Amino acid sequence: MKNKNYYPFERNHYFYGKLLTVRDFELEQKYFNNKRRIQNRLLHGAGVVAGLDVVMVDEQSISLEMGMALDYHGREILVQEPAIKKLHMLEGFEEVKHSNNIYLCIEYDEELAEPVHTVASTPAETSESSQFNRISESYRLFLTDEPLPSEALTFYKLYQEKKILFQNDKLTVEQVVPRYVRQGQKLDSTILITKKGSMEPVELQYEIESEHLSNEQGQRVTAVSFQEKTSKTEFKVQERHSFYAKNVKQTTDQLIIKQDRFSMKLGEEEFALEEDIQFQVQIIDQPVNERILEDYYRQDFSELLFVSQQARIFLARINLITSDDLYIIDSLEKMPYQQYVVNSELFRVMLEAGGGNGTKVWEQGSTGDMEEEIRKVMAEYLAHDEEQESDWATGVEEMDLGFENTKNKRFFSNEIAHGLGTGPVALLFALEDVENILEDKEQNVLVFGQNSVFDQTLHETGLPDYQVGALAYPNKGTFRLGLRLFDNLETTTIKIRWWAYKHPGEELKEASLLELSKVKVVVSPDTVNLAPREKTHFTAHVEGTNYKECRWYVKDEKGGQVDHNGVYEAPNHEGVFEIVAESVKYPEKKGSAFVVVKG
Repeated sequence: MKNKNYYPFERNHYFYGKLLTVRDFELEQKYFNNKRRIQNRLLHGAGVVAGLDVVMVDEQSISLEMGMALDYHGREILVQEPAIKKLHMLEGFEEVKHSNNIYLCIEYDEELAEPVHTVASTPAETSESSQFNRISESYRLFLTDEPLPSEALTFYKLYQEKKILFQNDKLTVEQVVPRYVRQGQKLDSTILITKKGSMEPVELQYEIESEHLSNEQGQRVTAVSFQEKTSKTEFKVQERHSFYAKNVKQTTDQLIIKQDRFSMKLGEEEFALEEDIQFQVQIIDQPVNERILEDYYRQDFSELLFVSQQARIFLARINLITSDDLYIIDSLEKMPYQQYVVNSELFRVMLEAGGGNGTKVWEQGSTGDMEEEIRKVMAEYLAHDEEQESDWATGVEEMDLGFENTKNKRFFSNEIAHGLGTGPVALLFALEDVENILEDKEQNVLVFGQNSVFDQTLHETGLPDYQVGALAYPNKGTFRLGLRLFDNLETTTIKIRWWAYKHPGEELKEASLLELSKVKVVVSPDTVNLAPREKTHFTAHVEGTNYKECRWYVKDEKGGQVDHNGVYEAPNHEGVFEIVAESVKYPEKKGSAFVVVKG
């Protein structure tokens, strides 16, 4: 039923001798459908429940996998078998094929099925001799270039405000600002910069003004500056800026980006704002989570059930390269608005995983602040000249502990290429376990140094005593981690986050042109045929030098993955992909192999 009204709830009253008509049977279906759908909408929400993965099959086709979703009217959308579609065959393609960003969406749909002969008809249907015997619940798959409005998502409507400062086919600049901050507390604003399809460097500068929100220096005006140091075809950058609310009575303040204080360049091309941009921030005298909870329950009931015309399920964002009637899928981003339904079973898994060994989590997406602080401290320590900056890199190494007792055992990683080239580096480590969930989500915790300091206190981590060490190889640009546990740990893996820092003046002497000309990287085998998800092992031979260490990567986006040992896993779609081995000491020296993936 395409009925979008949940109420009034009316059901049949049965009695002996009652004449049942079509209207009565339709009411019977409507009553139970509406009961179920209003519960779906208000108790579970809307979005993907399971499956519905979107996969690139080739440069013009996508595959929609089996799965289920709930739409914004509480109706179930079920895809019972995978569907492979040519993009130009989808509804809406002709209207959006030249747009910067297009979206693959899914909606609930119904179709009449199974025509049968009718033995009776109403006066208005006397010319009809047949009717459809079934209503088949299905789905509609289509393309649009209209993004999902922020107010359609409860998260943004109640908690944050997100605005696009600039967008074209190559660059998008967005800013996210929380709607509430408590008196005297910190508010973090996030700036998202996404570039795709251009080697031109990005430069961005603007100022944010506020009356009652100041930066760390106590100033009402905060300068935002970003400059791309190394030109890349595509990247995503997330920067955070902190503001501190004054101890004022409840008031509504604004973070204002002035039109005349905004400047941005992409290569030589300059851009400006068309008008001032404002974010409303309420300074309150109660915990933010309490205020959000109050706002949620204060919502008008009809507002809760109101559905925008654009409130459909966005399965993927697709970027096309088009020329006349020809097109190529350049990239595909799954679930751009993260429209998921988190059910109770998943919550239980998350809670049990979080309580298994008591290890605290550094929540995903929160590493930026901590990394920036550590970077500042280490930069001051390593800097010999105030005008020079320290280069840095970070990553996570997952240590396999096995299934046996870990007490008094040592574990070692393979050699890790930090990516800063040759020369001495400073290394810093912390234990991180993203399999667990913090009970207090306002804290972001990494375990540095001796965690036993916090034993038998409110801050106890639940980790055993441990030692972390490293062997650095300056001539190779690599290092190896070592971990020793002094007690048993109830997990088979543990993650160590590392930071590597190097002063620009610490480079080893560059190789002469003659020496460099002798270096060659050869990958074997050079060509392999694989099935989707099949694995194979590549070997890199570095000739003309004693430094044999290589760094592996897949050149093609969505072209599978390769680890630091050269073990490659094919993607779940067909295509030809290039695997590259790059000399760590001589990054300009590379070798390639090609994988042909066929189903």
